[in-house]
Amino acid sequence: MTRQAEQSHDTTPARPPAVRRGLTPREEAYAVARASGAAAIDAFLTAYNWTGKRENARQQAAVVEGRERVACRIHELRDGYARSAVEASRGPVSPSRARAYTVADAMAELDQAYRLAMENANPTAMVRVVEARIKLYGLGVADARNPDEQDALTYEQGIELLQRIETLRATSN
Repeated sequence: MTRQAEQSHDTTPARPPAVRRGLTPREEAYAVARASGAAAIDAFLTAYNWTGKRENARQQAAVVEGRERVACRIHELRDGYARSAVEASRGPVSPSRARAYTVADAMAELDQAYRLAMENANPTAMVRVVEARIKLYGLGVADARNPDEQDALTYEQGIELLQRIETLRATSN
């Protein structure tokens, strides 16, 4: 058998198996922005200093977010942010004192923040509370796809919905 024939039947891999590498600075910036609540396209435009067409940026944002290492980092950051929020409001999380932070807890805190904003006549704070409620319920999220092909809620519809929720809460108590 010739040397060339021996080499062509070699069973050793041509290159070592892929090793999971860290994120690039741009991927990290994208992950931080997404974990902080930015829409995918906004995070991409900022992290990658995109100057091309917006529609192409939307596609590229999907590509970046589809990378497993980026998606894992976004989840990791969101978990860290959630833990920080719980610790800030309830103290350090410990297994002996385990208590889940629920949507009801978040809504109660938002109700309190809204009342405080009303008392201080701070419309900016009131808008922020409404925005937080909308995000908490997943309404009007920029990247969300509505399965019923309905348009996203407008700000006015969100306010109306929240007022109906408050009315229902008041009547149920």
